[in-house]
Amino acid sequence: MPYYITTANATNTTTATTTSPTVWTSWISSTTATTTSIWTTWVDNIEEFTVPTTGVWRSQEDAERLQREAERLQRLHRAAAADARADELLISLLNAEQREQYKTEKYFTVCARSGKLYRLRRAILGSIDVLDDAGKVKHRYCAHLRNDVPVPDHLIAQKFMIEHHEQEFLRIANRS
Repeated sequence: MPYYITTANATNTTTATTTSPTVWTSWISSTTATTTSIWTTWVDNIEEFTVPTTGVWRSQEDAERLQREAERLQRLHRAAAADARADELLISLLNAEQREQYKTEKYFTVCARSGKLYRLRRAILGSIDVLDDAGKVKHRYCAHLRNDVPVPDHLIAQKFMIEHHEQEFLRIANRS
């Protein structure tokens, strides 16, 4: 799959088609390309990244290693995109005060029907604090979904459980 690399200087912009093995060569030999533009192009097209298996690499082992690395980068790219979408959904479900807390502190507080205050932090393990009246942490809970679920989705599930099914949440969560 070809990459399209844009090089620019003060007078013109050139777009060239290249394949992944020549990206590095383009990067180091170009006098007009910026690291940022090439990196952005590389990252933006990572889903299309494939590694040629003949004629370019020293051995089949090199080609297989590079293909595994390309697949790993694709998984990371998809996970980051899923996390960004989940973060947007979470923010849309928070009230104004919670949104502000989350944007500045990466946590937000939830008041259960029982009146207890919980602070949900953007983390996986031990991320739910039970707060006293002064806002100090009394103890923590750990309750999370599968590991392949974006963290903001964990927070949505925890928020809804605490707000609507606190007793069930307390039954299944681990206290620390």
